[in-house]
Amino acid sequence: MASEKEPERGGQEAPGNARPGPEPAPPTAALASRFQQMFPVLSAAEIDRVRHFGDLRRFLPGEVLFQAGKPGPGMYVILSGRVAVTGRDPLGQALPVATFAELIGATLEDMAEVVPGEVMADIGQLSGNPSASVIDARAVGEVEAIVVPPEGLRALLIAEAELGERILRALILRRVAQIEMGFGGPVLIGSRKSPEVTRLSGFLERTGIPFRVLDPDQDADASSLLARFAPNPGELPIVVMPDGTVFKNPTKTDLARVLGLVATILRSERYDVAIVGAGPAGLATAVYGASEGLSILVLEAITFGGQAGASARIENYLGFPTGVSGQTLMARAF
Repeated sequence: MASEKEPERGGQEAPGNARPGPEPAPPTAALASRFQQMFPVLSAAEIDRVRHFGDLRRFLPGEVLFQAGKPGPGMYVILSGRVAVTGRDPLGQALPVATFAELIGATLEDMAEVVPGEVMADIGQLSGNPSASVIDARAVGEVEAIVVPPEGLRALLIAEAELGERILRALILRRVAQIEMGFGGPVLIGSRKSPEVTRLSGFLERTGIPFRVLDPDQDADASSLLARFAPNPGELPIVVMPDGTVFKNPTKTDLARVLGLVATILRSERYDVAIVGAGPAGLATAVYGASEGLSILVLEAITFGGQAGASARIENYLGFPTGVSGQTLMARAF
C-alpha cells in the first residue's frame, strides 16, 4: 500500500490526523453493476492506440505516481507491475480501500492495486486546469506505464472515438462514486443548519464537485479546526481544498475560481460566437458551433446546466429510457 508519510502541501493547511476517513455511503445498484466499466482493463490493441498520445516511463519500487494534494501529470496506462493506491481527503484522512470497494460492490482483491492494462486518471484533467490529486499512488516493484498529458488525453478522446468513450465513461462513473461518497473534493466545516453552509454546499452540488460537510457540533476534530482557523463567527464556514489550502467563508465566485470553474485567460482575438447561458440550449449551441470550427465563448452567471441542471429527474429524454437527473445529463454535456 502507499506510504504512511503525510504528503507535503502548499499554502495554509489543515492538519492531518490518523482517525478513519468518511463513513462509506451504501452501495448503489447503478455503481455496483458497472464495476467493469468503472475500471476497464485495456487490451493490447487498445494500449497500442494509446501510445501515440503519451510517453513511456519506468518507475522504481516505491516511486510516486500520484501524491494527494499535488497536481497529477495526466493519465497513466499501466503496462507492467502493480501500483498501490490510497485515497486521502484534504484533512489527511485516508479512505480505506475496503470502503470504496463496498460502495461499488467490488471485492477487496479487485481494489487493492492497479494492475497492467488499467487506467489511472481523473475527469478533472479534461478541463485544462491542473487539479490536485485525491490519491497517493506508489509503485509496488518496478512499474512501466504510458503517461498521457491532459492535452494528449483530450486528443485521444477525439481521435479514438470508441476507446475514448470507454475511458470517458470510466472517469464519469468514478466521479459519480466520489460524489456519492462525499470524497475527493473540498471539506466544508460549519454547522449544517448554517445558511452559509447551505449556500456553498448547494453550489458544489450543482457543479458536480464532490464535497463533505463536517459539523463542529458533531465532530470534535471539526470543532478544533474552527477554533484554530476561524475564531470569529463571520469567518464561518471554513473550506479546506484538496491541496490543503483553507478559505474562510468564501463567496461562490471565490470557490469557483479556486476550483478552476472560472476562465482566467481569454484569447485576445475576437470570438465568432458568444453564448449567454450554459443551459441545455446554450451547451448544445456551443458543441455544434465548435464542431463547425467556430470559436465559442460561453458566459454563465452561476454554473452549467441552467434550470435543467437543478431538476431531480428528467424523464423521456432521448437515450435515457428510465430517466436521468438533470445534473448528470448536463454534466455529460459540459
